[in-house]
Amino acid sequence: MKGIFTSSKKRKTTFIVFAQGRTGSTILVDLINRSNEVHCDGEIFGASMPIRLLFPKFYKRTLANLPKQPVYGYRIKIYDLVMFHNHSPEESIQFLRSEFKAGHKVIYLHRTDKFRQAMSSLVAEARGDFHYKADSKGAKKKIHIDAKSIPMRIDKLNEFTQWDKRALDGFEFLDINYETDLLPQEKHQETLDRICSFLNIDPCVATSEYKRSSVNQLEDYIENYDEVKSVLEENQLHTYLNQLA
Repeated sequence: MKGIFTSSKKRKTTFIVFAQGRTGSTILVDLINRSNEVHCDGEIFGASMPIRLLFPKFYKRTLANLPKQPVYGYRIKIYDLVMFHNHSPEESIQFLRSEFKAGHKVIYLHRTDKFRQAMSSLVAEARGDFHYKADSKGAKKKIHIDAKSIPMRIDKLNEFTQWDKRALDGFEFLDINYETDLLPQEKHQETLDRICSFLNIDPCVATSEYKRSSVNQLEDYIENYDEVKSVLEENQLHTYLNQLA
């Protein structure tokens, strides 16, 4: 309600962090918010929304009116409007295209390794914790995951990537890759510098209170590691099976 009666005339730039889940978007937004010139909201259309939105553009516009910073952004997943607000995939894609066409700058964050992306979701669900802060000790016990769902999850992630490409087709965007630009912590400053340049704001120091929630070797924290291997073998996912060798 406050946003309805607040003006954003001083807004210099608006942008969208466009990403799927488990791609490092929480860390990326935390890095971006290191700048005093920026306020970037989280998933404003995500699962935490208590109601189904009938007018997502109006809702987004009122949120953008609240921060005092001259640069405003928000994070969205391609399937947010589908899963939580009764939109069809086509409606979700067209909503994003209309946002891009309106002139909002787009930061596209994606992850190449769909198997590890699926595993990240499974691990987070099993632990009941989706984000780890830098001062967290992390989970010491091995966890049991729903290994049988891995092929279906990989298929869905590939489908979502096709939706991403359709939404982005014809638009310029800043490309950020999780494996090369966020996973190595030593790349954070370089990545943030690119974003600051893209948003036309002063550079700032790259620090984040979040950290990666897992380690490289799956057998170190997956209780049913052998079952994971069997599922990959049974579904002829040899590319991902090679990662476990």
